[in-house]
Amino acid sequence: TTGIKVLKNIDRADMMIQNLLDANRIRAGELLPLVVSSCDLRTITQELLEDLTAVHGNRFLLRATKPIPGLWSAGQLRRVIENLANNAIKYGSDYTPVTVKILAEKMLVTISVHNQGSYLTKDEQDGLFRPYSRTAQAIASGERGWGLGLTLVCGVVEAHGGKVQVESTRTQGTTFIVTLPQKAP
Repeated sequence: TTGIKVLKNIDRADMMIQNLLDANRIRAGELLPLVVSSCDLRTITQELLEDLTAVHGNRFLLRATKPIPGLWSAGQLRRVIENLANNAIKYGSDYTPVTVKILAEKMLVTISVHNQGSYLTKDEQDGLFRPYSRTAQAIASGERGWGLGLTLVCGVVEAHGGKVQVESTRTQGTTFIVTLPQKAP
């Protein structure tokens, strides 16, 4: 109904405003504020991928063999994985799955999101996490965007005491790798 559409558009506008505010904090060198609690990263990821499957179809593979508990901001980590998974769908091959792997060892957790398809050049990789930066491929794709998604990913990961990097080659595709301590500071 019309009321539901209006509420969804308000929520979308609210998220866009929050993204702009957060991007400006990051640009100013501030860490994003986090409210951390005990949560399970595998459950957060499973629920997110189920939601994304409803939108994009059965395109996602989750590789996480056991619960991965930690002290994090569940909503912010969902934001990270959602952004990386959506980008993998937007800019990856339509014919291969997006693989999300989560590994935990020695109090560190690694989340990787991989897609086949067009790769990112070294120059593109170097500028990916800058605010308002979009690759030539992203612009040419016709996909709308402000160039804030990966800036926000980086900001959320750093606020958790972690780091994010990208590996991309013509033959192996593109993988974003997030490394986090199991307990956010």
